Amino acid sequence: MIADFPKHVFDLLQQQLASTGRVGATKFFVTSPVSVSPTANGGLSVPVPVRFTDRGIALCMYGVERVSASQFSMANCAVRVQIGGTEDYFVDGLGGPAFCPFLALFGTVSNWTPMLRRVTPGVDWVFTFQNNLPTPGPPTTINPQIVIAVIADADIARMTASHER
Repeated sequence: MIADFPKHVFDLLQQQLASTGRVGATKFFVTSPVSVSPTANGGLSVPVPVRFTDRGIALCMYGVERVSASQFSMANCAVRVQIGGTEDYFVDGLGGPAFCPFLALFGTVSNWTPMLRRVTPGVDWVFTFQNNLPTPGPPTTINPQIVIAVIADADIARMTASHER
């Protein structure tokens, strides 16, 4: 998977990571806005697909509960990611699908979770959000959103071409 990256691109990514703690992306994919109300056993959103328009590599993912973004709301907002309709990104101890809390993935500050996954047009990533706020109590709707940073193959080709001149 990563063997097709030109060495100078990896060198550039390693330099960026060492100096800033982050890696540059050439495109960002954002989930559509969604609201999720709490229920006794964890309210679920409708499935929210992300359709990639270019082949590339997903470098990192960021998520936030957009209303309060507090430690409490981030702890009670969870996500399931299913890739291509068959593969779960988060699995439980038995290998089944799992919801991962935003607080565990992203903390309460602007923390991008590193990843290195191939993305391909036609292979959607489907996000389902879970509201685990306690009930009974005042209903509190959560408004989660995910951003995926990608470096597109076409941009690597352009960088390679300009590097070879």
